[in-house]
Amino acid sequence: MRSIRAWMLRLGSLFGGERHEREFAAEMESHLQMHIEDNLREGMSAAEARRQAMIKLGGVEQTKENCRDRRGLPFLEVLLQDLRFGVRMFVKNPGFAVAAVITLALGIGANTALFSVVNGVLLRPLPYRDPSRLVVVSLFNQKTQETFPLCDADFLDWRAQNQVFTAVAAFSGARFNITGSGAPEQVLGDEVTAEFFSTLGVKPSLGRTFLPDEDRPGSPRAVVLSYNHWRRRYGSNPGVIGQTIMLNGSNSTVIGVMPPRFLPSAE
Repeated sequence: MRSIRAWMLRLGSLFGGERHEREFAAEMESHLQMHIEDNLREGMSAAEARRQAMIKLGGVEQTKENCRDRRGLPFLEVLLQDLRFGVRMFVKNPGFAVAAVITLALGIGANTALFSVVNGVLLRPLPYRDPSRLVVVSLFNQKTQETFPLCDADFLDWRAQNQVFTAVAAFSGARFNITGSGAPEQVLGDEVTAEFFSTLGVKPSLGRTFLPDEDRPGSPRAVVLSYNHWRRRYGSNPGVIGQTIMLNGSNSTVIGVMPPRFLPSAE
């Protein structure tokens, strides 16, 4: 109860600060005069009596600061002072204040975006099985310092001659036009080989992923939807599994839906 009353008194001291300051200054001056009078009665000169009184009080200004810290809430007082100063500067020079606010907003926004990228790429673990063992392989030209994706023939050769990796899969980013069910829409996605999901060690939330023969030329086209796309376009309807949609003008069967965190950029 005492601690609550003390905090309430401290909070109340934030208001009516000038009146409290005058009362406190008068009280300090009264104490100082009492010590001076005691020193004068002991036979000291006026100057020496005042000097000894101030020494005994430990310095008037220092004592005032210590009492202010104990009586009030210094961090709130400083904050209010900064806010008042900021308002005065804004009224006095609004152009500079607006420029400063815009600069701060851009700096905060840039840092937030950078942290989001670092958090998503470096700090937060990838939503795959054994992410530290995943490797992306591509072709690199040492003369031009350029990186090239693998062609189909290179991938098939590497997969046939693989003696290093536990599993090998290929993927390629692409744009897909969806028609025939709702409004036409273009979305981002990936063309992948059948081993893609098993290599990453991720299972679908609904349905299944690709069978070994479903990535061969001439096989019926199968589609695995991202969670966000399934929720947005199909309203989280589990009945979409087995439906046929038009993907780039070709019939494609929806066979599965991936978990929420898997490939969040694919829509």
